[in-house]
Amino acid sequence: MAEWRKFNASGANRTCLWCGRPLRKHVRMVYDDVTKRAWHMEHTGNYGDYGDNSFCGLRCGYRFGARLAELGHQLVRQPVD
Repeated sequence: MAEWRKFNASGANRTCLWCGRPLRKHVRMVYDDVTKRAWHMEHTGNYGDYGDNSFCGLRCGYRFGARLAELGHQLVRQPVD
């Protein structure tokens, strides 16, 4: 369980792998080249503060990795069919 939250990962789609919190849409600032006027926010299609579709923020990603290291595990990318 996440040591600094009162809830835990549920494995549901678009939730943090460490704390279980729903992931926010990842946005980036884009300059409008046509009008040359304004910056606006654009959804990148990814979720999470860093757009990794896995963690709500840096702290949860760190705690997840630290716990895996403590247990002696490694994540291995599975081949995509």
